Amino acid sequence: MGIVVFGTVLTLVLHAPSAMSAFISAFSHFRVGRLPWLGLAAVLEAASLASAAMVQRQLLGAGRSVLPFPTLAGLTVASTSIGDLLPAGAAPATGWMVEQYRLRRVPTALAL
Repeated sequence: MGIVVFGTVLTLVLHAPSAMSAFISAFSHFRVGRLPWLGLAAVLEAASLASAAMVQRQLLGAGRSVLPFPTLAGLTVASTSIGDLLPAGAAPATGWMVEQYRLRRVPTALAL
């Protein structure tokens, strides 16, 4: 299923004239010597998301609600993705996160 979605998106992007030039431009700057920087960026991004999950865990713990770290890490990644992908993404990401907390029996006042 994921391959079909990826292929469809890639096909749409590559057929849009302005998107095609942006796609070519992005890869024209690629050099093999820059791959270590990509690895460093991935490690730092993972550390950033893990830090955000730990902060959420501490805040929920202060309100006497405990959620496991893997759950919070998944919610953090998903919420960040929603925030990055949608227009004015912070609002829908926040609403989605509050609903996820409520589904996990976090009091509404604490979820907000």
